[in-house]
Amino acid sequence: MNIAIVKKTIVGSLAIGLFGLATSAQALMLSITPASQIGMPGDTVSVDVLASDLGGAFIGDFDLDIGFDSTALSYVGYTLGGGLGDAILGESVDFNVGNFAPGLVGVSELSLLESDLATCITCLAPYLEDLQDGISLVLATIDFEIDVLPEGSFTDVFFSTVYALGDGAGDPLTATTQSGRITNPSTQVPLPATAFLMLAGLLAMGSQRRR
Repeated sequence: MNIAIVKKTIVGSLAIGLFGLATSAQALMLSITPASQIGMPGDTVSVDVLASDLGGAFIGDFDLDIGFDSTALSYVGYTLGGGLGDAILGESVDFNVGNFAPGLVGVSELSLLESDLATCITCLAPYLEDLQDGISLVLATIDFEIDVLPEGSFTDVFFSTVYALGDGAGDPLTATTQSGRITNPSTQVPLPATAFLMLAGLLAMGSQRRR
């Protein structure tokens, strides 16, 4: 079995278990930003996984599946936002499994840092307050390449599953979600311009007849 899928199953099971043991602390917004951007086939586009409306809360863990149309986009890679600590320095654990299934990207991180609002003697420094502002936080940035996106069409990047989202004390946070849209605008001549060209052509034909 693919190790990425095994890891995703373990992390998801632990997260669901934590949700069942605790009560919701507060609601916030998870969004794909920018909410709207323009792209054409061959372009590489980036979207941020943003947590906002935190209301003073500090995020300590997240486990999310981001969905996309695999016939339109190809997954390129991800970058963690850094607000939960540096995984290389041992401040957080990066459980990201990337594009583990068609049309799904798994992003997951667990911070080993504590909030300095909590009573803690052996906490690691820095604290979450040093890395977050309690207002909004970019959890990760995901890069895609546009493969197929006809003119005048669009494709969405969205939250498929929110397995876990917790604060610095380990209590779960509830969230509403908002998708992001990538559009390839139409290059067809707008109707008013088309009508103007037709009128100019008719006038030219009339002028030649009179001559």
